[in-house]
Amino acid sequence: MALGRRVAPHIQKHGTRAISHFTGQKEQEASSNVEGVLEVAAGAVKGASTVYMSLESAAATLATSITQNTVKVVTHKYGEEAGSLTDNTLYAVGQTALVGHNIASLGVKGIAKRTAKDTGKALVHQHEERKQSKVGGGVEEAEEAMEVTEEDGNNPPTKPIREKKKKPL
Repeated sequence: MALGRRVAPHIQKHGTRAISHFTGQKEQEASSNVEGVLEVAAGAVKGASTVYMSLESAAATLATSITQNTVKVVTHKYGEEAGSLTDNTLYAVGQTALVGHNIASLGVKGIAKRTAKDTGKALVHQHEERKQSKVGGGVEEAEEAMEVTEEDGNNPPTKPIREKKKKPL
């Protein structure tokens, strides 16, 4: 996120200059246009992050429910030992998928993607702070929305560490 915070002001400054150069507008008009674009982008980022976090949460809940119910059915039909084997197997599959996702995030593409996301978040956050200082009101709401998006990052939903079942005597 640190790189994004350092790059964001330059994007806005040079974006304003580029618009004024290419369109022949005065810098003040170009700055106003950039502010409008940032306003729309901030709303889009907040909306998209809300939807994404909700989908991610629903996927985690669905996976957990499917696992638990599959274990119950197997335990009922084939016994406690088969149910325990199914539980451990599904847990291992979930952890393997999580490791695969994390490894994919370590490549150059994953790092570049993360940097681009962080820069966008920082740009929107700085816009919200500037807007707040001009208008007054709502910075807490913007920070709260940004906290949600910062946590999404590339972190997939994780299954909580489960307690080991005690084996029957």
